[in-house]
Amino acid sequence: MLTKRERFEQWRGTEARNEQGIIDTVIIIEDYFTTLDSLSPIKQDLADHKTDHFVKLNVYGGRSFGAVAFCRFVIEETIDLMPDTESDDIHILRDLSNILGELYDNPRKNTVNNANRLIGHIQKLLARTIEDVTQLKQTKSLCFSLYYILKLLKVGIDNLSDWKKIALSAFIDLGKIIQDTTDLADLTEKKIAQIDVALEQLKSEEAKKIDAEKTLQDYFNERFVALFMAEEREDKKFLNLRSSLDELSDGISSLIVARNTQHEISVNMPKIQSLLSTLLENDQRVTGRQYFLELMKNSQDSFNVLMEHTKGIKKNQLIEKINQLKDPGILRNLSSKFLYGMSWATSFLTVGYRLVTSNSLQDSIAKKIPSTLDAQCKAELKVLATNYLADLKRQSRDVQNQITALEEQLSRGDADLKKMINHASNETLSDVLTANHAVGKAFSDYRRISFSLVQNKHFLNSFKETHSQLCDFIQQHDGWMVKLSNFLAQFFTFFKSETALLIDRARALKHNLVSFETEYRKEVNNGVIAIQNNPDLTKEVKDKFVREFGIVKSLESDRVIRPAISNEELDILIDNTSLFFNRGRRHRSQNKGIRNEATATDGAVFSF
Repeated sequence: MLTKRERFEQWRGTEARNEQGIIDTVIIIEDYFTTLDSLSPIKQDLADHKTDHFVKLNVYGGRSFGAVAFCRFVIEETIDLMPDTESDDIHILRDLSNILGELYDNPRKNTVNNANRLIGHIQKLLARTIEDVTQLKQTKSLCFSLYYILKLLKVGIDNLSDWKKIALSAFIDLGKIIQDTTDLADLTEKKIAQIDVALEQLKSEEAKKIDAEKTLQDYFNERFVALFMAEEREDKKFLNLRSSLDELSDGISSLIVARNTQHEISVNMPKIQSLLSTLLENDQRVTGRQYFLELMKNSQDSFNVLMEHTKGIKKNQLIEKINQLKDPGILRNLSSKFLYGMSWATSFLTVGYRLVTSNSLQDSIAKKIPSTLDAQCKAELKVLATNYLADLKRQSRDVQNQITALEEQLSRGDADLKKMINHASNETLSDVLTANHAVGKAFSDYRRISFSLVQNKHFLNSFKETHSQLCDFIQQHDGWMVKLSNFLAQFFTFFKSETALLIDRARALKHNLVSFETEYRKEVNNGVIAIQNNPDLTKEVKDKFVREFGIVKSLESDRVIRPAISNEELDILIDNTSLFFNRGRRHRSQNKGIRNEATATDGAVFSF
């Protein structure tokens, strides 16, 4: 959004150079508005024509025109913020802007008609219901401006001498104008009260909505905001914030890993239990016992899990024996066939033996008799599976304890937050992790923008006294002698007096100071837009930025007119201040170590 100085130059074009007193008055009014939070100060400061504020408005001789221009610019800003370019409000505001433009260009032309049109359009605007207002905050600012200009108009009329009032009454109904102005001011005050109520309701509804839809990230954002709002040095504050962001990211990442491990354990454990059950069930069969390779084939998935997650000598020995079973060789093959035949021949005796002998006795006898390779594989597989199952149970307990500890760490004793973390899916936690990285980047952007603005804000404040002294010198010395000197210097340069040359330098430096202020306002506006539009920053953080940087005090603010300094003092002041612009801000920041000497003047203090 354009600054008011830029709007003025864009609107007035080449005339802007001759109307500097008016734009300076606009800046005085703008600074005054930054201090307002209610209409009470306006009522006091515009109670009559003797107040300090009313007198200050005419320090540049541009009180009336400055007020009209200011109100016109606020209307333009309101139009820029409205989404619907064809709404009734837009048409009313455009008409108001045009009327104020006509009053500014030629206040004596169609005065009565323009005054009536102005009053009529303000009435239309104030008659709009709150429900139809799309930009409540900006409309409130506009109403403040309208109230201000209406009060200023009334004070201006009251300040007229009796004979001027009599003269004006011959052309316009002055009594009606005064009454309409008073009525409109009262109506404007009521409208502002309605907007305040609507803003409070909107704020309350937004708070309820946030509470109802509170997410995990909202909980963590509250933690970050608390650190960000702490009364500490900026560098320490951002270090604490960075540490908290990293701690949260590490905690969430560890929790996701632990949950994945627990999930894998919960999937593998039933498979190993199933494998053990199959082995035990096969051992306890009287008939139809399966050989090892058959068992392995029927429980291939469980067997693969066991082989994948176990290590050591026992596993290697089992694999070696399994390979022998699969590829027994000639001797072992003959032996196996012989044993198979013997097994078939004695199968009836074996069945009888298993029927009349208990399992425990069979196991005891089997230990004393050399076992077959098949039996060895079954026994070793059973041991391997039993050990791995016990290991899984131990891992499950350890991982669950880790998950509980991580949830405690992340929630920091907040029962609601812990419950939400416990019920959150890994996908949700991953989203929080992504959002957390985005928040970290958003705070980095905040620091980068604010760091630059803090520096330039310091310089702008340093320039105020310099600007005031330049204005005082120009105002007190730019008389007819200087004008004559400049006129003659067009023909012969030696006619240019030292004072005239100094005033030219003072004007050039003043222009640089005003340009610096304009650039700073642009930087602030861009910064506010960037911060306000950043979806990863909370409302509290955005509001803090606006409170800190959104209000720009102009070079004209708090100015006190004093006697001009001497030519020699001004010459030194201009030389010292010009160093800032000659070296450039970037070059200056890169060479802080080259010159760390404080250059002090009555006008400003700089460190180069």
